[in-house]
Amino acid sequence: MQTFEVDRVDRIADVLSGVATAKGLIGYGPLARRVDTRPDFLSQPLGKVSRRAFDKGSPCGAP
Repeated sequence: MQTFEVDRVDRIADVLSGVATAKGLIGYGPLARRVDTRPDFLSQPLGKVSRRAFDKGSPCGAP
């Protein structure tokens, strides 16, 4: 995995954690803008966020 991709996965996890902590919702468009990508490029990083959380025994999206 390339460094910029790891950074983006970390940033997505942080954004999702903040949104969940605030008991909020975020769509693909706003999430993509927050991490400087396009909504149609989120599937792989979101999969990695979910996999990382699963491997740690955390809820999906938890950092």
